This record gives sequence, C-alpha cells and structure tokens, in this order.
Amino acid sequence: LGMPAEADWVLHGPFSDKSLIRNALTFALAQKVSNAYVPRTRFCELVLNGSYIGVYTLIEKIKRGAERLDIAKMKKSDISGDDVTGGYIIKVDRSNAEGWYSPYRPQGGGKVFFNYVYPKPEDLRPEQMAYIQAYVDSFENAMMSPGFADPQTGWRNFADENSF
Repeated sequence: LGMPAEADWVLHGPFSDKSLIRNALTFALAQKVSNAYVPRTRFCELVLNGSYIGVYTLIEKIKRGAERLDIAKMKKSDISGDDVTGGYIIKVDRSNAEGWYSPYRPQGGGKVFFNYVYPKPEDLRPEQMAYIQAYVDSFENAMMSPGFADPQTGWRNFADENSF
C-alpha cells in the first residue's frame, strides 16, 4: 500500500459523500500544499463473507508517533508553565467519552463534544484537562468575536495560520 507498517487504521465508509472522494481528495490536496502531517489514504473494495459491501477509504488513524503526528510526549508531571501546553490530540465525536461540550453550536446542528484522545483520558491530570479546555474555549471565543481577524487577539493568537 505504500504506507508505513502500523496496526491502527480507520475503515471509513463515505456513505453521505456520493462522489466517494471528498475526504481522500482533501487529504491529498493537504499533502501537496503542506509539510505538516496529513493522514494517508487508500481506496479499497470491501468484501465481507463473500458479499461485496462497497468502496471504502482506508485512512491512517491520527495518533502521536514518528510516522504520524509528531507532537511532544506528555508526562503526568507536565502540569504547569510551558510543560502543560502540549502536545495533545482531541477530536469532535459522540459524547460517550471523557471531554466537554463547546459553548457554541454549528448552524442547524446539535452540540459539539470534544473528546480527549492523546494522552488517553485516564492518563491526563486535571490541570492538563483544564488547560486543553480553556485553550480550545479561548480559541472558539476568538473565532466568534467581532475581532476574530485581529492578529493579536483573534484566532491567529491560538493557531498557526500556515498549518491551520
């Protein structure tokens, strides 16, 4: 497949995408224009117990690692100063795990729930959880503020423009 050896993959069925290429195309374009990590993808046809199921996309699971997302390894003792700033991985998903709700809702949508991915929730200290939530909430507040484009107080204060 031309991808590094690994055990964690996502078999994504892009059922709501009638073209079947939206995610794969987005990832491919991001790989062309960025030096940052972008999950690698491959199309595959799924056959289960002799029955053809359809076209799926095999996607690298986003996780910390040399061949994946190169972020700092966190320790339980990283609870203050620059040490607490990360790296972390969070995702938007169902609310059946450790995390918190965004104070904002998407247009016409329900609540947005942020899940802790790395470090695993059971490995996070309360100070680290508080830092992550405060940082993301501050980022969202900046995005929703009238001065969202301000270079000092807007979203650029929280995210790198070239990699975001």
